[in-house]
Amino acid sequence: MRLDLNGNLGTGWPKQYGSSSNDIAYDIKEDHDGNYIVVGTAGTDDGTMAGWSGLNNAQDDGDIWVLKLSPGGSVLKQQLYYGANSGADAAHSVIVTCNNKYAIASFCNSCEAGDFTEDYLLEISNDLSSDSSVILGKSNKDQGSYNIIQVYSGIFGTCLYSDPYVSAGLSHTANGCLQDVHDFWATKTNNDLTDNTTFTNSCTDVDEGAVYGGTKLDDGFCAVQTCSGYVIVGYTKTGSNDNDVSCNSDGTSLYTEEIWMVKVNGSTGAVEWDESLGNTGDDGAYSIQ
Repeated sequence: MRLDLNGNLGTGWPKQYGSSSNDIAYDIKEDHDGNYIVVGTAGTDDGTMAGWSGLNNAQDDGDIWVLKLSPGGSVLKQQLYYGANSGADAAHSVIVTCNNKYAIASFCNSCEAGDFTEDYLLEISNDLSSDSSVILGKSNKDQGSYNIIQVYSGIFGTCLYSDPYVSAGLSHTANGCLQDVHDFWATKTNNDLTDNTTFTNSCTDVDEGAVYGGTKLDDGFCAVQTCSGYVIVGYTKTGSNDNDVSCNSDGTSLYTEEIWMVKVNGSTGAVEWDESLGNTGDDGAYSIQ
């Protein structure tokens, strides 16, 4: 939809995009040219998708979908991305980079054989051709990103081409780490996605990035840059009052959730503080700015 400042639909809106199968959009940004870039998941490329480039044929089981629209909502181009195996994939976050490219964070079930999900980060050019990508995560584990940001390292937050990326999501690790449940997971790469070792974790079940959480389920959804690092938000289950979680206060119900915020060091990814918010019901945070 496109709305005016009073919430009224613009002329010709709303519009629909997609195939005859299930298609979902999870994020949208305006680029430097005034166009819109939309990411999500597409079910098929059966010829019903307007502006289809035909460069990548869908696997028909859910693929990363990138849709570029004009300011008026016309389809300029769209493209699919996926791994070499079968499995449903979905892009959850897109940003416009300093040099007017698009960086995308996703869950990729087709990047590894078997029913395992990996974090698939892409940096693609303005015409949606793939420039660079990286698959992050431990083999035979489930990991993925809900959010990606570009780290501003210039004076007064100036956007530089060389600025790195930080992504936040979840990692389903194994016993011996933070137990066999979901944990916050954050990775930091440089601007061409080649170096993913900045954040480290001694856990043998996580070979890229760092995990945070307790022995119960903790899911991270969004990260924001601060002056000295990053704050990641999501939710934590009651009973995660251990490991990195020091503040889960809802002890009245065994299965309720609280908002969990964790501040991590900008260089090492080490935890500097954490805080929980909520009451006796389920509470969670999905975005922070």
